[in-house]
Amino acid sequence: YRKLFLEPDLHDAKRIGAALTDILTEFQSNAISSAYSFSTCSASQSLSPSLYIGERLTGLTCWETVKRMAAEDPALIADRLEDVRRKAFVQERMIIHIASEEMHMDASARAASSLRSALPHGQAAGQGSHEVPEVPRWLGYSIPSQVSFISAAGKGAFLSDPHAPADKVMLSMLSSTVLWQQVREKGGAYGVGIALDSIERVWYFYSYRDPRLDGTIRDLAQSLDAFEATEEMLSDALIGELSRLVKPLSPSTRALLDLRRIVYSISDEDRRTSLERTLALTVEDIEEAAARFRKELDGFCCTAIGGEKALRGSSHPFEVRQLP
Repeated sequence: YRKLFLEPDLHDAKRIGAALTDILTEFQSNAISSAYSFSTCSASQSLSPSLYIGERLTGLTCWETVKRMAAEDPALIADRLEDVRRKAFVQERMIIHIASEEMHMDASARAASSLRSALPHGQAAGQGSHEVPEVPRWLGYSIPSQVSFISAAGKGAFLSDPHAPADKVMLSMLSSTVLWQQVREKGGAYGVGIALDSIERVWYFYSYRDPRLDGTIRDLAQSLDAFEATEEMLSDALIGELSRLVKPLSPSTRALLDLRRIVYSISDEDRRTSLERTLALTVEDIEEAAARFRKELDGFCCTAIGGEKALRGSSHPFEVRQLP
């Protein structure tokens, strides 16, 4: 890895072509299995600069970009890659986070420090202002399929917001009760869920291998009409939330999670306060969260991947596109 950082060969046309082919093949092979991830990325992209950039790095826009690059002159691509390397691979931009067994920590830290000091100096990453351009609220991608992959997203509370714990638990309860009954059991979808990402400040909904389109969107929009919180439901939701917090993580997963907390400036005190608020929740808190969320259901963004006939026949104004 050290040589890849310090002495990369970015002007090998064959390797560039092979890399682009590999990326395109991976996108194509995962078009169905990862469709709900693609649709969720797309539905949430207009809600923050980081989500917009993330969709362009990992979502359907990335697929479209790589497809265009595959038709370009490899020499031009190599020049752009070299520009990125010179800007990004510098000491001032390098963050190295290590998760290791204690016996290996000192050696790992020395190796990381050696790598960083071998990089050239450059311009530090600035705060940067990334404006999110206007994105269609209703976006559809057609595939030859009888089922749909539907995602919706809207603004949510940040981790330190006093409302975040109630919002998160309420959505968990809504997911396992009303939406499961309406979309999974009655509607026939293979899977359904709704959750709050309190770091990105968004909530997101998805249905997986769903034989319906408009019916599922209607069930989401009307989900709170049939929602009624009880002490038993709250207790079950809190047990589920706590089990996720204490679940053992692999070193690599823990490292990525810790790095994310560093990037988003999430302190241990923030997490402790959030946990205390979660454990103190009452049914009344959940009812208030549901009332707040009802307003969000009036203007959510939606992306669906499914059959062209279903998308064009929807009562919602989907802008229908083809997958790359």
